[in-house]
Amino acid sequence: MNLKEYGAKLKTARLACGLTLDAVAHRMEGGITKQALSQYENGKTKPSPLNELQLCLIYDIRKETLYEQAVPVSSVDAVKLRPGITLNRRDSGTVSAQILRTVNNREILFGDLGIMPFTPLADMTLPFVPGLPDDGSAYKDFIAEKNCFTAGTEKNARTVRGLFGLNMLLPVPSICDLIEQTGIVPVSLDLTDFTGASGYCAGIPFIVYSSAGKHTEQRWTIVYEFARLLLSVNGIKESEEDSVFRKKSVDMFCELFAREFLFPQEAVNRVMLLTTKTISRHHIADCEFAYMISTFGLPSRELLNKLYYGGIIPRALYFRSIAQTKAAGGNVLTDTDYAQEEEPTLYRRCLECCRAEGIMVPLTGLNE
Repeated sequence: MNLKEYGAKLKTARLACGLTLDAVAHRMEGGITKQALSQYENGKTKPSPLNELQLCLIYDIRKETLYEQAVPVSSVDAVKLRPGITLNRRDSGTVSAQILRTVNNREILFGDLGIMPFTPLADMTLPFVPGLPDDGSAYKDFIAEKNCFTAGTEKNARTVRGLFGLNMLLPVPSICDLIEQTGIVPVSLDLTDFTGASGYCAGIPFIVYSSAGKHTEQRWTIVYEFARLLLSVNGIKESEEDSVFRKKSVDMFCELFAREFLFPQEAVNRVMLLTTKTISRHHIADCEFAYMISTFGLPSRELLNKLYYGGIIPRALYFRSIAQTKAAGGNVLTDTDYAQEEEPTLYRRCLECCRAEGIMVPLTGLNE
């Protein structure tokens, strides 16, 4: 192994522990400076055996892992996308190659060091595993029990949120950060006609999604595919021979799971989003934005621009919010302006802003 690869492993181990070079230098005996540590990580010099041992103790890794090297997966045949994914020949090669490259990079840096995921995917047990139908008759019975199925799926989503330590009243933060905690490798692709997929590469789970789509679509896709992987590790395997009824039921499970995981019903009730229709992927952004408004008031024009051009809020909500901001007395509301607003006024603005998207119903007391 060359010094560059050796140094990359040292740096990865340090970052995995959440330590800065200064913090490591303070823990080292013998007056090692952060500049010397930086030289180790950049592959310019190699630590002495004593310093190497100290670093292994600080990072809680085995010395041998600094010299072992994962054997890269070399064949795209090792990439197995879940059933139902169809790609044209050119895109198929692009997707497989990118998945292979991303998985190899992750395994060389993390797998060799023995850094384990915080909540391994293989250990995630769902409290409610649906019995999916195989034919039309079973599907009728399945639909008849839809309320029970919905309640069970939402319970699954809340349970998984709890494993990540997420508050049931708050939207989800960075999805990719959460996913990586399970050992799943997120793979971003710049393909306009591709939404997402999941599968395994030499036994390593991955989720691939399109970076060309909106931010909210990416988040929805990642959680949707995460749900399919969860079904897989809980004994529900998918195959090309599955009936259309079974495929529809799996889609239904993943859609419900994604909705509840991204924005739980408790949070929807908290911001008074009493909807006339089921919240879907198209309304998640509206709900998160409404939550922000109801909690903090209307954001500044600068923040609105960031939210809109970052693909986090849709066009209609953006222009409605700009109009509301102007009606409040200016192009930009300061923190002082927020503090002077009465809570009912904030809720009214929240409701008016979101009703423009067609998902609101009148609420007594706030709409007169």
